[in-house]
Amino acid sequence: METVYQYPIPLEREFQIELPTSASILTVQVQDGKPYLWARVNTATPRVPRRFQLIETGQSLEESHLVHIASFLGVPDRGMMHLFELVPDIEAGKLQLLQLDEKKVLTCCALRFNGWQYVDDFLFDYREALDHYLASGDWDLTPPEQLATFFLLQRALSKWDLADEPENSRHWRAFRSLFFRVYNYEIPEKYRIAEYIDKWNRNYVPRLQQCLDLVRNVHSNVQYKE
Repeated sequence: METVYQYPIPLEREFQIELPTSASILTVQVQDGKPYLWARVNTATPRVPRRFQLIETGQSLEESHLVHIASFLGVPDRGMMHLFELVPDIEAGKLQLLQLDEKKVLTCCALRFNGWQYVDDFLFDYREALDHYLASGDWDLTPPEQLATFFLLQRALSKWDLADEPENSRHWRAFRSLFFRVYNYEIPEKYRIAEYIDKWNRNYVPRLQQCLDLVRNVHSNVQYKE
């Protein structure tokens, strides 16, 4: 399967980029004042270091432009998208390719909130809230209840009784729909899980729009079962 990678790369520098062996440069383009390296690759091949010297395009970039989000563009008619981040190491002349994965985005967002503690404090029944959504399509919940439901759904879908649910199930639809409600909520101090709060703020908040686009792209293109 051939796929197109779009890389925003600083000009006039040589970097070592982790790419599959079959990668080949197609062109360098400038969009919105940023240069993009286009390469077509076969995703079945392993990643190996390859070196590319970018050509001068008449564009100048500041140091602040050295980190950008690169889009992994799937086959257009499938409408799926994954995101990657290129992290430059100027001294080593390397770019580290990191994938921005939908499940990791959803998981980190969910685990910021200690749903167990909330259930203990308020005897909250997330199953009742979930059943209401599945029947009506509405989340009639307070923000903390939404966060608790999002947390408990993540646990159920990843390792408990809903772990075998396909990603086009109504439970995954409920999970993704909650993400768009809770992603920007401030977590109450008592229910904060520091590890995931820090990870969310460090890895995802700086590229929040890309995270939203990624989940929205999946959510809108999945053919959910009724």
